Amino acid sequence: MGRKHVEINAECGKRVKKWLERAECTQKQLAERINWQQQNISRVITGNARLTIDRAKEISDKIPDKDGEHVLVDYLLCNIDSMTEKELLHSKFTALYKRADLINELIESLGYTLTYKDILSRDENGEFYIPMVEIKNSVGACRYMREEEYGAFTKKIVDITAGLLLLELDCVKRGGENG
Repeated sequence: MGRKHVEINAECGKRVKKWLERAECTQKQLAERINWQQQNISRVITGNARLTIDRAKEISDKIPDKDGEHVLVDYLLCNIDSMTEKELLHSKFTALYKRADLINELIESLGYTLTYKDILSRDENGEFYIPMVEIKNSVGACRYMREEEYGAFTKKIVDITAGLLLLELDCVKRGGENG
């Protein structure tokens, strides 16, 4: 009985090398910190050996970069493209802003105009401005929403859209499994 064939993803080794460079850590230092032979690390980096989940976790736990950030295990294992949690959050917020822009475009494509305005308001303490979004249809009817209200409105649209996409994805997955 032979050994089980294991797929090697050479990209994982490249990512380990990239992280070590960012963390200013040599292969020798990594070997000492995670109690692994330098030869095995070199084999992973050159694409001649597989990076295991356990080794990826050790690298993440024991090799921070100069800012104290840790590499994401899923990055090392080539499951995501964001190297750190900070980069992952940044990419998610960027995607969220792109979705908001798409929602604005959708609303405008339906014949509405969006205008961001500061509306003057008064109370017993004096005058102040409230940031608002004016939504106007083609016949001039108008609705004002506070920015946070408009944000909640667009979030609902994003949530509904995301839910529909997940449902569609689930149907495709089940169709692929059964069909």
